Amino acid sequence: MRARAAKATLAIVLAGGLAGGLAGCSTAPPAAIVNGQEISVQQLNDQMRAWSSDKPYVAEFDYQMQQQAQQQASQTGSNVPPNSVEGAGTGSGVYGMYWASLQLSAMITATAVHQYLARHGQSPSARQVAAAWASEDAANPSLWRQLPAWARTQAAVRDAEHALVDRSLTNAGGDESFYKAHKQYFWSQVCLLTSDVTVPGPRGTVDMRASRSQAGKLVEQMTSAPATAGGSRFCDSQEQFLERGTAYDNAVGALPVGRAVAVRRSYGYQAVKVLSRRVIPYSAEVADDIEVVALHGGAEAPPTGDNKIIAILKAAKIAVNPTYGIWDTSVPSPYAPQVLSANQAIH
Repeated sequence: MRARAAKATLAIVLAGGLAGGLAGCSTAPPAAIVNGQEISVQQLNDQMRAWSSDKPYVAEFDYQMQQQAQQQASQTGSNVPPNSVEGAGTGSGVYGMYWASLQLSAMITATAVHQYLARHGQSPSARQVAAAWASEDAANPSLWRQLPAWARTQAAVRDAEHALVDRSLTNAGGDESFYKAHKQYFWSQVCLLTSDVTVPGPRGTVDMRASRSQAGKLVEQMTSAPATAGGSRFCDSQEQFLERGTAYDNAVGALPVGRAVAVRRSYGYQAVKVLSRRVIPYSAEVADDIEVVALHGGAEAPPTGDNKIIAILKAAKIAVNPTYGIWDTSVPSPYAPQVLSANQAIH
């Protein structure tokens, strides 16, 4: 996902610098049809809303577009306004035409890849999806964690499916180096022992100092005398753990197994001990996920140079609503077939 905007700049020479904006409509025909399966306008709008609400992603994409426009101006002498996530229009949900075409292209690609795997009786394992999730988180935590939970889950599945189709590694050394540098992210489940502490203060408040002191004693008990420590035991997936908030992640995320810590909460403090963490070991499958995510921008990025994905797209029967552009299969290698933007504003 980090390289997503950078890879997108390569395809801009095909779409051109298009002005205008794209706004969601709820009563339109499908945005696209892939081998008979519809991608609705609502699905496209949900996708664009999720990614456009991620400020780090928007900043990265827009910066890459500005760099591309400046490079083009220095080479050709023509000043073309840079493309951006936000379109030239008013109101909420107005998106840049070029960016919208990339989002629809990514959805078409993901649908075609999913169908291809289904025809061959294949699907990624839970560990492969977890490794893709971890790869995304490791590559750019601030970007990844500001997406809605459903968008993270969807992106991880798409990454894992992309990796399952294309198993030919081009940078095995880079994959392993990435894993070693970000090993703390590669786990699929963490099991915790927790105990809440709320010491009442005056006039219905919480005495945070006393709560922290009492939680500290529980932490010591959890560590030195675990057999006598009470509390609640539960296990979280990556997504469930992330939903507990940044402060929780900062305190517990990298805590070694067997260690405990006191975490400040709205109701006081919570003593937390890490009972176990299911590590995702490095393997060829994990390397495939890293290759797709960290080195090639994830499944949301245009599959430039990916011959297997390009072949799947060229073999698929794809129709795009003219409102959003045209589906072009004659795009020269190494680019994949894609939606070429409609040069108009849509509301």
